[in-house]
Amino acid sequence: MNRMISLGLFCLLAVGCATNPGGGSGNGNVNGNTAGTTVEVSIDNSAFTPASVTVHVGYTVRWTNHQVGVPHTVTSGNPGDADAGALFDSGAIEPGQSFSLTFTEQGTFRYFCDFHEEIMRDATVTVEP
Repeated sequence: MNRMISLGLFCLLAVGCATNPGGGSGNGNVNGNTAGTTVEVSIDNSAFTPASVTVHVGYTVRWTNHQVGVPHTVTSGNPGDADAGALFDSGAIEPGQSFSLTFTEQGTFRYFCDFHEEIMRDATVTVEP
C-alpha cells in the first residue's frame, strides 16, 4: 500500500514538473536545472525583451523577431569591438523567424543588434552552472 502511494506521489510530482520545466518565473530567469530547457527572448519595437536572462549550462535561448518589416541580429559582444560577433552571430533574423543558441559554458555574454546598434545593445545572457 505504501509503495502504491509513493509511486502515485512520484507520478503526480513528475507531471507537475513536466508542466513547468525548470520552474522558470516567466521573466527570462530560469530557477531549475533541467537540461533541454528553452528560454524565449522577444524582438519587437527595436528591443530585446527581456534584455537580460539567466540560464544554466545546457539551456537554449531562442530569440524570435516579432517586429513587422524589420530584420534584426543577435550578435555577441559590443558594437565596434574587434571581436564583435566572434562567439555568435545570427545573421539577419527576418520578421517571424527565430535564432536559437545552446549555451555550453558559464559566464556573462553581452549581445546587440548589428543593424540597430545604437538602440539595441547591452543585452545579456548570464549562464550559471
